Amino acid sequence: MSCRLLPFLLLALAPLRALEPVSFEQVRPVLETRCLECHNPDKVKGKLLMSTQAGFLKGGANGPIIEPGQPDRSELVKRVHLPKDHEDLMPPKGGPLPPAELALLRGWVAAGAPWPAGATLAPRAKDAVDPKADLALKLPSLEKLEIFPPVVTIESKRDFHRIVVFATFKDATTRDVTAFAAIKVADPKVAELNGYTLQAVADAGHTEVTATLGGLSAKLPVTVKDGAKDRPVSFRLDVMPVFLRGGCNQGGCHGAARGKDGFRLSLFGMDPNGDYVRLTREMVGRRINLAIPEESTLVEKAVGTVPHSGNKLYEPDSAYNRNILEWIAHGAKDDAPDVAQVTGIEVYRRRSCSKGRRRPSRSPCGPLTPTAPTATSPTSRCSCPTTTRSPRSGRMAMSAPATAAPRSSSPASMSSASPPRCSSSPRASSTPGQRRPSSITSTAP
Repeated sequence: MSCRLLPFLLLALAPLRALEPVSFEQVRPVLETRCLECHNPDKVKGKLLMSTQAGFLKGGANGPIIEPGQPDRSELVKRVHLPKDHEDLMPPKGGPLPPAELALLRGWVAAGAPWPAGATLAPRAKDAVDPKADLALKLPSLEKLEIFPPVVTIESKRDFHRIVVFATFKDATTRDVTAFAAIKVADPKVAELNGYTLQAVADAGHTEVTATLGGLSAKLPVTVKDGAKDRPVSFRLDVMPVFLRGGCNQGGCHGAARGKDGFRLSLFGMDPNGDYVRLTREMVGRRINLAIPEESTLVEKAVGTVPHSGNKLYEPDSAYNRNILEWIAHGAKDDAPDVAQVTGIEVYRRRSCSKGRRRPSRSPCGPLTPTAPTATSPTSRCSCPTTTRSPRSGRMAMSAPATAAPRSSSPASMSSASPPRCSSSPRASSTPGQRRPSSITSTAP
């Protein structure tokens, strides 16, 4: 076969994919973002109501808009395929639909326009995207699958790890696909998954977690040590995180300099020793009731049993409340000197890239463009400005990579495409022990 014939064969086969059966859920986001703005119960333009199946089949002032199973004879399909400058093009604003959305509409009508009984459509913002349908369109460009954290060690019965699955696509964008990947534990006798939370089953052992999506897979090694051993409930490890999660020790609540409503906590839990003393030595018998933990003021206010200026924080049967109750029931004891200490915090994935809306980039260095990984920086997939701090003056300086487009105020230099937008956090460096200036001045290259 001549190589010259191959492009023509591909063009001839391309329309076949659009005729594959398309479900209602696949086409729903297209209808809700593109059509329902003008054809909903509050705004029935052209006497066409598209929020229900009956209204959809009835059509508008000009008659039916679809013939199920006949996309070429359906007015809806014809209108969305009209040229850009045609006065009857639908939708009237925003230009022609992307090819992927055109294919979904055509495929849905060709499949008979399936519509579940009782289902209704509602208008949604144009930038709202159905994650499942959008991911289905990107799966063919899936390049890599990863599980975070990369290694898991479970060291007690209370220990648990939440796992996240990330996908990287050929355009350098990344996405959290945990909810869409098939995740399983190789040996359920060693560890188990409750949702996306990994916990120990055996006292010790090794296994792995496998995530699969779009024909790719990723593995996570898991080690269990003392999985059957339960450690005592800890004030610093189990109670203080509840205060932080509930916002109790923030500046607008009990973390204020003078506290709130007669009770003070250290800001963001910076002084756990002082918090323990204030919590257990003030209002003895009321704030903490060792005889009846459920009647402790600390508990009653948080679950909304009694009035609380901070309102209800969590449910009585929540894990947060269970931690507090267990700590009080065990005597509300302070931690031993050798309690585990936090030595570091890591954020996964360390670098991510997302595709933004179709508008000119506001980056001071111009549009951000994806770059291929190099031998020295295998994970650097995006070009984005970085921020550094001068050790001497403390001034903030922003610098752009060599691949970034030059800054220009000319409208012609602005890209109308959807550039990937880096969400990695630049690191600021400063000389140890040096006092930071009271004000920071931002400078651009």
